[in-house]
Amino acid sequence: MPSKNFTLSHADVQMQCAKIHEIIKSKNFKEAETIATQLLDQCPDSPDAIFTLASIYQSTARYGLAIQLYTRALTMADKAVPVLNNLGGCYHQCHLGKKALNHYMNAYNLSKGQDADVLSNLAGLYVNTNTPEKGIAFSDKAIDLKANHPNVLWNRSLLLLAMEQWQKGFEYYEAGILTGDRKNKDYGLPKWDGKHVNSLIVCGEQGIGDEIMFSSILRDLALYANNLILDCHPRLADILEDHDIKDIMGDACTIVPNRKVKDDNYIKTLGATAAINIGSLGSFFRHREEDFYGPNLMGKGGYIKSNPFYVAHFKDLIAKTNTDKKTTIGLSCFGGAPSTRADLRSIPLEQMIPFLVQDDIHLVNLQYNVTKADLDVFYYKTGIKIHHYTTEDDFYAWTQLANSVDLVVTVCNSMAHLCGAYGILCFCLVPMDSAWRYGLTKAKMVWYDSVNLIRQTIDDDWIDPIKTLIKKVNEYVHR
Repeated sequence: MPSKNFTLSHADVQMQCAKIHEIIKSKNFKEAETIATQLLDQCPDSPDAIFTLASIYQSTARYGLAIQLYTRALTMADKAVPVLNNLGGCYHQCHLGKKALNHYMNAYNLSKGQDADVLSNLAGLYVNTNTPEKGIAFSDKAIDLKANHPNVLWNRSLLLLAMEQWQKGFEYYEAGILTGDRKNKDYGLPKWDGKHVNSLIVCGEQGIGDEIMFSSILRDLALYANNLILDCHPRLADILEDHDIKDIMGDACTIVPNRKVKDDNYIKTLGATAAINIGSLGSFFRHREEDFYGPNLMGKGGYIKSNPFYVAHFKDLIAKTNTDKKTTIGLSCFGGAPSTRADLRSIPLEQMIPFLVQDDIHLVNLQYNVTKADLDVFYYKTGIKIHHYTTEDDFYAWTQLANSVDLVVTVCNSMAHLCGAYGILCFCLVPMDSAWRYGLTKAKMVWYDSVNLIRQTIDDDWIDPIKTLIKKVNEYVHR
């Protein structure tokens, strides 16, 4: 084959890279990758071309490939701060905190602490850790350099919320919409400003657990809207029909399981005059810890009612297998996805065996993505029976099954939030580096009265928390 006898000047490469980065901003990653790969074929030793292709890999969560290219670019680039910063970001996404910190600090030192992007990432490194105050120090410096940097403000929000500085934390929480961490559905309506309106759309967001948690604020809205439209996750539609807000507002509250669908023509026919994300309600109604326990809030109970017919059905099923009338304990041990630290939030059943082998408890599966076949395999290996009573795809049935047991043992997942919303007694095993929702030191979640937290004291070590769990459950069983 004939060789390619053409080269691009440095200026031409930079111009091409600039165009590619514009395509990346539009999220057309396939086109960007095609052009960037062709550019690298022409200029295989260009640090700009290497950096640009690495940026595409990073943007599309192919962090291993991005790390290899950034590492190569690092040996060639004169201005290494962006390369070091992005390399740290990739290691952070791979949950390799020490390597991320090393690259971020190299970028920090090289920039003499004057790069807001680097400072933002350093602050973000301490989000979902037990040392958020370290991140606050970096966010302070970043804000001094660039007061309206969305990533700085978003990280600052999460750090402050973890420290239970509610008013300040929610003040910055809107930045998550700008960063894309909080999805914003555009209804073509003005954002609600906290004043009384005739008809208001509240849109669910983030994970199912978040939507359940923030729905605890809906009671506050009854005084501010004549009509309320809840655009929720499809799995939550039946659950929210049992929410206290329906008792308060009746037919003036409409549940629409539409938030995953772009077409909002149906909602437009309901005549809303304003809209707001459910997570944004915190900035109006949750400024102090006392705001979580006011007279119109959950107090000592939950804010969603169980279905008595479903509960009676499951109690009858459980009674047929729990002939010794042992204490029934619902079990949920897996939480999150790789991007949301499933490795920290999940506990393999094998590690739970010291708890599971107790003679005086009847175990009920509450992990909706664990099948009866999975539990049969576990039984054949260990002789421990975890009973399975419902199908994997009926989320509403899982919630009613949770209402049918004596208590629930879970990790940090949607089951913890469901227990809080229904007022179900729950023991939640919390990793040392947990999300802001679980706080840092308290024995209960501020959002719920019924969720008791058992915290790790040694990173990635569940031995002591499981011992504590055994003690607490035994106290309950033999009370």
